[in-house]
Amino acid sequence: MIFSDCKVFREAVREYCLLSGKEVSFTRNEKYKLKAVCKAVSCPWQIYAAWKNPTDRSLVVKYYNPNHNCVRVFENTQASSKWLTEKFLPRIQSNPSMPPQSIVNAASSEFKVGISMMKAYRAKADALRMIEGSVAEQYAML
Repeated sequence: MIFSDCKVFREAVREYCLLSGKEVSFTRNEKYKLKAVCKAVSCPWQIYAAWKNPTDRSLVVKYYNPNHNCVRVFENTQASSKWLTEKFLPRIQSNPSMPPQSIVNAASSEFKVGISMMKAYRAKADALRMIEGSVAEQYAML
């Protein structure tokens, strides 16, 4: 697999881990090489990607062990408010008065991940800021 840069690789690993219910950490996190391992104690899952060559700067997966022998994690720390904003932006755009509790319930049922009310509130606030703009921007339009 080839990734255009580190940000794309990180997002792909984060998305995979959230959808599969596993929790990972990046043990090596540099601009030219990244390594992610499962946070479970005896789980052998890991992925390592590095630059193809210094001039190209695209990342190539050098090593990948796809075996997980750990259980699903419900309280996954990879579920950030930024990720929730990306996932729930169309719903919040169609229903701006959507309560944060419905975001918590939808994340629990659809993605099998537990989030706090504060994280859901921050995700909704970020989505509304993206949709409507900030107060300062709206005032500047007047």
